[in-house]
Amino acid sequence: AAQPRRLFAACCATQAGILLLLGPVGPDLLRLQLCFSPSRFRAAVAGWRPGGELWHFRAHFLLDAWYPVLYGALLVHRAAALLPAGKIRRRLQALATFGACCDIVENALHMHAAAAPSLDAAPDWLIVAAAAAAA
Repeated sequence: AAQPRRLFAACCATQAGILLLLGPVGPDLLRLQLCFSPSRFRAAVAGWRPGGELWHFRAHFLLDAWYPVLYGALLVHRAAALLPAGKIRRRLQALATFGACCDIVENALHMHAAAAPSLDAAPDWLIVAAAAAAA
């Protein structure tokens, strides 16, 4: 019983830390993550300053790199605890793992984009691929 509580607490603490690190970028993050249009993505980040919004976006990956692992483990554990062994449980666990892996890919692509001096220099394929992984 302690394992799921610890995982849930870690998920909550990590999410709270991510929100704190995102600061002023927080309200725009979901829109950016799911933006399939490179021109709209670039328009949204065009005014980001390296020491301001871009710093917050980069900093949140310190915790967001771990968040998919935590929530993936929590969902897999909860499925095992709540469902009898069988096809449904295995499929739900596989979906939870797949979702966490997609989040990791999306994070990696956005981290790659954020490594440039500005996000508006990200190539079109990267913006579209990150949005596809997030969706």
